[in-house]
Order: sequence, then C-alpha cells, then structure tokens
Amino acid sequence: MKVFDEGGINGEKFAIIVNETTKEAFEAIWNGQDWETDFSYFTLKTTAGEVAELLDFAGARKAGYRFPEDVLGKS
Repeated sequence: MKVFDEGGINGEKFAIIVNETTKEAFEAIWNGQDWETDFSYFTLKTTAGEVAELLDFAGARKAGYRFPEDVLGKS
C-alpha cells in the first residue's frame, strides 16, 4: 500500500492509502506503528467530516482509485 494523501488533525494522523495494482483506496489512521483501516470515528476526537475536508478524496477518485463505498451495491 502507498500513501496517496495524509494529514493530521486534533493530534491524530489520517491518510488515504492506495493499492496501485487493484486501484483500491482506503481511509486510514496511524496507530503508532502502521496505517489501520478498521477504526471508528465514535472513539476519536475527530469527525469524519473534518477528515473529509483534510484529505483529497476527490483527487484519489480522479486518479482512478475507488473506495469500498464506491463499489457497494454495484455488480
């Protein structure tokens, strides 16, 4: 996985990580050792909206990457 974009807010570090082969993209949080994609905003000091403003989700999509929510319900 490669970091497409990253930034920090309220003492937490977030990123968009991507798989260049499959063109998959994931939102991640730094856990002190690695990027973790399985997390809940409920337990954080930061909201999903704040992270959406911080990271370049549109740029990742424009570059051809797709997030899990982009493919839900599509066959």
